[in-house]
Amino acid sequence: MDEKELKALIDGSNAKLDKLNELLEKKANIEVIDAKHKELTDALEKISKENGEAAEKMQKQMDALDVKIQAAQFNGPNGQKTLNKQLEEILQSDGVKNVAKNKGATFNFELKANEITTSNSFTETNGPVIQRLYEPGIVSAPQRPTPIWDLLSKGAISSDYAIVTERSSQTIGAARVAEAGVFPQSYAAWTTYKYGVIKIAEYIKVAREKLEDWEYVRGEVMDMLMTNIPHIREGYFLTGYYATENWLGLINTTSQVAKDFAVSTGLAAVSNANYFDVIRAAILQVEMGNSSLANKMGYYPNAVIMNPADVANLDLSKTSSEGMYIIPPFAGANGTVIRGIRVIPSMYMTAGKFLVGDFTQAKVWVSRSLTINMWDQNDTDPIYDLVTFTASHRLAFGVGATKAYAFVYGSFDTALAAILAGA
Repeated sequence: MDEKELKALIDGSNAKLDKLNELLEKKANIEVIDAKHKELTDALEKISKENGEAAEKMQKQMDALDVKIQAAQFNGPNGQKTLNKQLEEILQSDGVKNVAKNKGATFNFELKANEITTSNSFTETNGPVIQRLYEPGIVSAPQRPTPIWDLLSKGAISSDYAIVTERSSQTIGAARVAEAGVFPQSYAAWTTYKYGVIKIAEYIKVAREKLEDWEYVRGEVMDMLMTNIPHIREGYFLTGYYATENWLGLINTTSQVAKDFAVSTGLAAVSNANYFDVIRAAILQVEMGNSSLANKMGYYPNAVIMNPADVANLDLSKTSSEGMYIIPPFAGANGTVIRGIRVIPSMYMTAGKFLVGDFTQAKVWVSRSLTINMWDQNDTDPIYDLVTFTASHRLAFGVGATKAYAFVYGSFDTALAAILAGA
């Protein structure tokens, strides 16, 4: 084949490619599309023998059109016919009618499966007989909310420790003074606390082929990395990381920061006590602060953290006599509210427990925000064609001994018995 003939064949094939694409756009009859596709396949075979580069470019366009053709076969208005439909048309054809009229006449026909890619009807070899449906994207588990993180005061830090000094006690001497009288003296004590920065980190390795072949893998990996660390971080805020002053959790089982629930002085016995009464009593305890101090230093709680099941029990609470809801269900857009304080469900809180507090009194210092990096030169990644994703987060967290009175933690069962008895 000379150069002129080859050029004419390539130009003609490109024109056929455009025509095939046009037929697909117009949803033409599938038999017409198949005929045009066969012409192109034959032409491409001839071109590949003469000019491999031109054939390769055309093959890429053919591959893209093949996907459209498969979709047209199964989804288009002129898609491939079912076996039942083919058989119905054959029985109504002129060929069958001629056989019925003329003895000894024969009629040959063929039933075509929608996609012949298996050795038989039951065992797959090259692919499925029935076209599978692939839902775009990847279905992911829902993320846990992180309400503790949202409630805390936050700051930045550029060292490995946060040094905080708090006023731990004071004696107020302020009083009326007579003319030329001696000024009364006030006293105060301060305590310094040191909160260390910790690092939370993880990594994920992904084959480069998956990043190239699956459109959603990169987003899925990013989603995992941006979810896992906040999940662990939220747990640390509650249960702690060390059993020392450095990273004690608000309800650390070894040495918790929050104060245990106790009936405040002056609170009368509560008859027919329920969960609402317990939370109200805990709010009072936070408002009273350290009752051992002569000058009370209470706090204003801004949230109640409870397990979702306990929040549901609150919402469904009814009066024992009339069976009416204590709080009208679905009444507020912000959920359950007790004395203006929002009740927040959290999977990190054990069922049957509660935490009431002024969460602005606990602080987190961020040294490194949640950071995600991609590496392709880690360890043996290059020879295995892998990509390593890393995520890291550095922060410190702490609550001083004085501010610990801003939090009250307890069990509903124990607290119910306590408020039934009263102070």
